[in-house]
Amino acid sequence: MSLNWEIRQQIVFGAAKAVTSIQSRGLLCGVLKSSNFLIQSDFSPRLSSYETSYLISTSMIIRRNCGRMVPKLKRTQSISKSFSHTSDVYSFGILILEIITGKKPSVTNLGQYVMEKRKREGLKGVPDRRMFGVEENISASSMIMIVEKKRERNKGLSIRVLYRRLKRDNDDSM
Repeated sequence: MSLNWEIRQQIVFGAAKAVTSIQSRGLLCGVLKSSNFLIQSDFSPRLSSYETSYLISTSMIIRRNCGRMVPKLKRTQSISKSFSHTSDVYSFGILILEIITGKKPSVTNLGQYVMEKRKREGLKGVPDRRMFGVEENISASSMIMIVEKKRERNKGLSIRVLYRRLKRDNDDSM
């Protein structure tokens, strides 16, 4: 079953709410990925698990999540000292790109994939073609641009702020 953009957008917004709830308790998610979320019959996501350095060894987290981690964390191997809200925002951005493109970050470096695809085909070439119409593509393109900007300069950014920005831009495009 191919999910249309409306459903995928609902999943992104629901995932943002779940992560914001975790962060509001002073916790970090560490690495966010699609397998951390269970999708209910109404397509609302539920955060089922997350991997943090509180529970799992550094080397195990790196092996399991290579394409979802902030590049500097992969280089330092000192995850327990480096996990932060910034690393949550980075992996959430990768999760959004995974939802939009239909590609898995473990197979493809999604950040690089999106940049190359944009150069060759423009923003309209980035989203998963199995699900988009013209109107939906504009909304997805807006989301891609926000994610890219936030990944470039994500210091001090929270998923709550990212969620509000995505939601506002989505409401403006309707």
